[in-house]
Amino acid sequence: KLVDDYITHLNNSLDRIFVGIFMTMIITAIFALISLIILNAIAPPELRISNLAIILGIAILCGIFNLLPGIGIKIVWVPVALLLGLQAYFTGTIMSSLWFLILFVIVMSFVVDFIPDQILRPYICSGGVHTGLILLAFVFGTAVFGAKGLFLGPIILVTFTEFMRIVVPELIKRG
Repeated sequence: KLVDDYITHLNNSLDRIFVGIFMTMIITAIFALISLIILNAIAPPELRISNLAIILGIAILCGIFNLLPGIGIKIVWVPVALLLGLQAYFTGTIMSSLWFLILFVIVMSFVVDFIPDQILRPYICSGGVHTGLILLAFVFGTAVFGAKGLFLGPIILVTFTEFMRIVVPELIKRG
């Protein structure tokens, strides 16, 4: 019975983490899509993206690359920001477009990158484990194991915390 309880709780917690990672990908893509549509609407005419499919593609890539810890989404939005900067430079509107380029970097780095990755992912994935611990598991897991650490860090943490929460008290109680 003890092993069954442990396995059941462990399975539920791990399910929550992996569903949370997938949900974070979707949320990131949605945040990116909304942010890019709004930014595109207020962009100087020279910097507007005329094709909605390109905006959708960038948003989907942001969601997918959210899987790569730390650098993930930056692989998508930093080149887009650089391309917008080059476009402003070559159209001779760099100074009049500077406000937009700065706003683009702020929105993409905070709304699309930081909020989903550092705030929402630990909250969504917590599943009975303290949100701060989950955040540390994502950070240290990736620092120690690289990209695999996005999964291994939380697995190790949840395995340990469920063991301490379920098995250890039962063993102490049994003497």
